[in-house]
Amino acid sequence: MRKGENQSPISWVRKGKKYRAAAVICYEDLSSKVFSQLINKEVPEFLIVATNDAWFLHSIAALQHGYVARWRAVEFGKSLIRASNDALTLVVNSLGDTLLELVPFETSFGAVKVPLISTNTIFAKYGNLPILFVKGIIMLLAKIYPLFFRLPHIEKGI
Repeated sequence: MRKGENQSPISWVRKGKKYRAAAVICYEDLSSKVFSQLINKEVPEFLIVATNDAWFLHSIAALQHGYVARWRAVEFGKSLIRASNDALTLVVNSLGDTLLELVPFETSFGAVKVPLISTNTIFAKYGNLPILFVKGIIMLLAKIYPLFFRLPHIEKGI
C-alpha cells in the first residue's frame, strides 16, 4: 500500500453550483490531521466518513468511533455524514447535534437536508497553535510571577 497522489476534497457540479466534501475512510476520522490536510487545500462544505464497523459487533467501540467523528464536525465547523455498514450511521451539524441517526444492525435509510458551510474554524486554520500559544504565555507568567511579586519573608518563631 502507498499514499495516494491526490489528497483533496472531492467536488462536483450540480445545477451550476460547485460542491466540495472532505471524505475519509474508516479510522482516518480518528485524527484531526487527516481532515485538516484535506480542508486546508480547498474548503469543503461538509465532511464524509465511510466506515466498516461490523467487526466491533455489539461493543461500545462502534459508538465511540461514531462520537469521535462527531467531534471532527465540531472542530472543523462542518456538517458530517457518517455511513457505516453495521454500526452508527448518522448525520450531524457543525455543532455536533444529531440530524439523523439510523438504528445499528438494521437495514434502514433516511433523508435529511445537510447544512453546507463554506467557512473554516480557527482550529481548521491553525490547529492547536492558539492553544499552545496561550499555554506558553501562562507558563511564562507562572515562571516570572515570583520574580516580581515575592511573598514577604516569614521568620520562624520559637
